[in-house]
Amino acid sequence: MLSKIIQIKHNNMRTQLFLLLFFCFLLNATAQTGFENGYFINNNGQKTDCLIRNKDWKNNPTEFQYKKSVRGNVLLASIETVIEFGINNKTKYVREQVTIDRSSNNLKTLSEVKKAAYKEEVLFLKVLVEGEANLYHYNEKDLNRFFYSKPDVPITQLVYKRYKVDEQNYGENNRYKQQLITHLQCYAPLREKEIVYFRKYLVSLFIKYNECKEIDYVEFDTKIKFPKFIFSLKAGLMLNSFSMASFNKNFVTHDNLIGFKAGFAVEYILPFNNNRWVLQLEPVLQIAQFDKTSPNTLLPEETITNTLDLKSIELSGGIKHLFFLNEQAKIFIDAFTVVDFSLVTALTHRNVIYSNTLPLTNFSFGLGYELNDHFNLELRYSTRKNLLNYNVRYEADFKGLAVILGYRF
Repeated sequence: MLSKIIQIKHNNMRTQLFLLLFFCFLLNATAQTGFENGYFINNNGQKTDCLIRNKDWKNNPTEFQYKKSVRGNVLLASIETVIEFGINNKTKYVREQVTIDRSSNNLKTLSEVKKAAYKEEVLFLKVLVEGEANLYHYNEKDLNRFFYSKPDVPITQLVYKRYKVDEQNYGENNRYKQQLITHLQCYAPLREKEIVYFRKYLVSLFIKYNECKEIDYVEFDTKIKFPKFIFSLKAGLMLNSFSMASFNKNFVTHDNLIGFKAGFAVEYILPFNNNRWVLQLEPVLQIAQFDKTSPNTLLPEETITNTLDLKSIELSGGIKHLFFLNEQAKIFIDAFTVVDFSLVTALTHRNVIYSNTLPLTNFSFGLGYELNDHFNLELRYSTRKNLLNYNVRYEADFKGLAVILGYRF
């Protein structure tokens, strides 16, 4: 029944066209997603309420996209024209001219100078705590810096720097501890062992100081996000194309070969960009079989029986990117490198059995829909792999589409 409904010619031109059209649809469907209520203040002090695309920036931004209404055009604002912006009262950035030490803390590239090497720059700083004592954060690739300010202290970097002592040892400039002991004293004196150059501990210190002074304060999005693992069950129906050829001449073809696959997936959600990026590892069992009779071109009164019995474990590793439609629904695209470990690969042609036990490698690309963080449906295309890759005379190409249903725990 399925073969009568779906008639797909598996050729490269049609597959590429299909993927191109779907990606165009995907980009159009997701172009309006990810915008949340926010505001920004321009150089003239004018505040604009708007919708800002929340990218949950891992690195501090220098620009952002916004819209004046739900159906409005997407506009761009940058650090040159904006002095402050915020999203949903949970994220806030302020533009400040600061002196920052960009010395590396990587042990392989440490400076031999203990003193911080300052450079004046204009940056968007992320506000972590806002009160009498304010805490800010700046992150850029491997650069991780904290700043603070008070009514009598301009925005200043908290200094922590590793430096090379010799080829085997390094020292630490922990001046930030003295800075905080000097400026965050309330009733109980701070002790050095309580002060750690880590966001969780610094946020706690600034909150305690503001509470001690009985000053109202705002704690912004300071929840530390860690990567997490998610497990899924997978099951799918495959519609494959198979052809066997000798010296580039096909003599066995099967365009609608139905197969099945089942397994599980382990997903590793990366802790930035609103959990939009996911690393995936997916082992599945796949099964495909056919028995086809074709005429003998040399002896028309005879027929030739060709069979395929394929059972293998596919180990796919790749990355997935999510596009949020709303709180319940997402569209995603993914890409995998696939290593196929044969359990049984037996191809019979003219009463000769050809087999293969060597691993095969190919690629797959998928697009799908996810609902309520549990159910997902995916259409995945697998590129060509040669089931007889060891054979110098014959090639047996295997490729196709799969419809995969998944359930995440």
